[in-house]
Amino acid sequence: MKKLLGGDPRIDGRWRSDSLMLASNAEVVFTTFKTKNGVEIAPVGTIGPRGFRSIRMGDRGWHAFDIQYLSRGQTLEGYRDGKTVGPIKLTRGMWGNNEPALDSLPGCEIIVPSALAPIPEGTHLLTLKKHAPLAMPPKPVSEAEVAEALRQSNMLVATKKGIPISALPKYTRTVHRVNSGHGTKPTLVVMYDDPEIYPDTLLADWQRPRHLVVFLDWAIWGYRATWTYATLGNKGAPPRFRYLDYIDVNDDGKAEVLFGVQNTTDPLFTIIVRRDPPMWIEETRQRGRRCQS
Repeated sequence: MKKLLGGDPRIDGRWRSDSLMLASNAEVVFTTFKTKNGVEIAPVGTIGPRGFRSIRMGDRGWHAFDIQYLSRGQTLEGYRDGKTVGPIKLTRGMWGNNEPALDSLPGCEIIVPSALAPIPEGTHLLTLKKHAPLAMPPKPVSEAEVAEALRQSNMLVATKKGIPISALPKYTRTVHRVNSGHGTKPTLVVMYDDPEIYPDTLLADWQRPRHLVVFLDWAIWGYRATWTYATLGNKGAPPRFRYLDYIDVNDDGKAEVLFGVQNTTDPLFTIIVRRDPPMWIEETRQRGRRCQS
């Protein structure tokens, strides 16, 4: 590898640090994003007892990472709804064996590598190692309880955030059930998304949000909101979220919820929301870049 990557590790301080990271066998979490090549996979950080940590390396370190983790035939564990979908075999890495680079960023000296693989529908998170599934809540949630929770979300949360009931048909609403390890029933993550882009040239005062995320958790009298995120979603506003999945980020047996963003120019942007009973809080917001130079 020394001959392939060049340089002298005895005097290359950055490579020394990068090689220690590669040798540490740290758990790496990856995300998926769409490009002209199809669905690509790239690392966003490491997870473990210290929680989520971003990865920064030099060009030599990322080439070594590509060889070690993203070569053709290597496998990653994919997740959907908090459960593994089984090992996913990579079809090629970033640089491959005497192949042109998978993709490029003009003018970028240090690029985070990506890989290709057949990704099952609905899989947006992958790890190096297989993680045991999180414990299921002791009580299941009925469809009637979900329907009532969504009605309350529409009537109380959405309207409080500035979305009138009459505007709700404009939104696509998706619901994710998260077995977080907290409480007696799963957390419901409800996402409202109006595809309309509010013009940047117009004043945004008093405009209804075009994107809303609501976390609902079971309490004595039913589900109630425990975290919200709202944005106008245009160029001058905070980004619209893209739901990735949930996984135990800090090895405490509880789940954190991971989001990316819908902005395709920031495929490695990562937001982590964790439970801080009785509420949820945004713990991490990392605007990860493919170009690290």
